[in-house]
Amino acid sequence: GTGNTLIVANKISETFNKNSYTSTVLKMESVEPSQIDLKSTIGIGFTTACWNTFPFVRTWIASLPDGNGAETFLFTSMGDSSCGMIAHIAKILEKKNYKIIGAKGFIMPNNFLLVLKNDKNIARIEKNLLKVEEYAKGIINGNGYIRKPNIFSSIAFAVTSFITTKLIST
Repeated sequence: GTGNTLIVANKISETFNKNSYTSTVLKMESVEPSQIDLKSTIGIGFTTACWNTFPFVRTWIASLPDGNGAETFLFTSMGDSSCGMIAHIAKILEKKNYKIIGAKGFIMPNNFLLVLKNDKNIARIEKNLLKVEEYAKGIINGNGYIRKPNIFSSIAFAVTSFITTKLIST
């Protein structure tokens, strides 16, 4: 992809490390869900695509073990809107006994339509990295932002989950 989610993950990790917390960034594809340390706070980042995320992300999240109350925060990067998708991923994790302490999306350079010129992309990244740092500090301080689902986002998530699963699996 664009690397936007990695940029956000690295900024969150950097903010935690600057505030005396140990943080490591790992690619989701390289982490076996059953091996996750549920005694540590867990951050899960993923890309938004078409008001949803990719089927492999949903499958990975579905394969996570029972969270047993593990503190978890979520973040997503997107070119425009997630239509509240992150709230639905949070809801899935809550049903698996994860305690959601933050869930937020960040608008980053788009890689689909109307791609911005490089200087505008850099400006967008810099602007949003300030928001990412603020989000990370909120998690540290116990007041991480959590997006709540609504009826429109519920419908959009269900429809786009169906469509993306059918398109990618055919």
